[in-house]
Amino acid sequence: MKKVGKAVSQFKNEFHVIMEFIRLSMSITSVVFKEIYANEH
Repeated sequence: MKKVGKAVSQFKNEFHVIMEFIRLSMSITSVVFKEIYANEH
């Protein structure tokens, strides 16, 4: 059972990193879109 717990905690850590990465790329994308939109208008 300890192996399962270790695998779950490993998965949670990786999932957290992935979520942070997605959030970061989302904010970067929105900033880029705002810049493009501001330049076109």
